[in-house]
Amino acid sequence: MVKGTRINQLAVVAFLINTIIYSISIIFGYFSYTNSPKIKITNLNMLDILQNNLFLSGKIIVFGMITFGLYSIFIVFMNGFILGNSLSSGNFEWNIMHIIPHGVFEIPAILISATLGMMSLIIIVNLIYYTKQKVALSKKIFLYTQN
Repeated sequence: MVKGTRINQLAVVAFLINTIIYSISIIFGYFSYTNSPKIKITNLNMLDILQNNLFLSGKIIVFGMITFGLYSIFIVFMNGFILGNSLSSGNFEWNIMHIIPHGVFEIPAILISATLGMMSLIIIVNLIYYTKQKVALSKKIFLYTQN
């Protein structure tokens, strides 16, 4: 197996883990709804939302790599929790008009950024895996040459 293929497989697994964490956190947020104070919503244009998402994605990638993915997992969980909490407010029309158009771009961006933020952990796991493979192969070659 080529090393690049193994890293791609681990990245897919990391993306699926982030998706599962996001889904579970939405459920937690939905069922832990409290009657929180109303947040004043300002009218944001698409450029403001894009700028915010790019900044957040950059933070997730950089701090995720520094913390070996822990920051990425935390942000994914918190974003899903907040979404679940918002969805449980019961204001269906507001959710459709504000959350869904924003979430179409934000949710995939957060999940992909979190996966990239976990790349340092993925690379370390990959190195450990291939180091074990090389050590095992070296032992076999050594034992074979001794006979």
